[in-house]
Amino acid sequence: MEYNSLEVSMTPELFDRSIKGSPRSAIKELIWNSCDADATEIEVAFETDGDPKHPRVTAVTVNDNGTGIPYERVEELFGKYGCLDKTYAYKSPGGRVYHGKQGQGRYRCFSTGCFVMWTTVYIASDGKNINMK
Repeated sequence: MEYNSLEVSMTPELFDRSIKGSPRSAIKELIWNSCDADATEIEVAFETDGDPKHPRVTAVTVNDNGTGIPYERVEELFGKYGCLDKTYAYKSPGGRVYHGKQGQGRYRCFSTGCFVMWTTVYIASDGKNINMK
């Protein structure tokens, strides 16, 4: 499987601010991002190490049916800390009042572990689904 990588520019101070907080707050931010993307279905799944007496969460997955991010706008909207459409708009395209506006919540995921992968799926103007990781 091929992955695209994106360089995110931020100062060490901003990164430190992003990773502070609990994994619970990071998951909450992802759910809010799903809502801000007009998702009507959100699924949160946890993988554990299999120890029934003391299970340890090894992966968290949040899936939704929100609008996604068009490939041509990923670098602009996702790759710059603090930059997103929600900064300049009050409501989502579906009419929902946005929860977040600072473009920082998605980076709270780094408080959950050392590897974070985002996948976006959107419908292109020709009606085809486009997947990007």
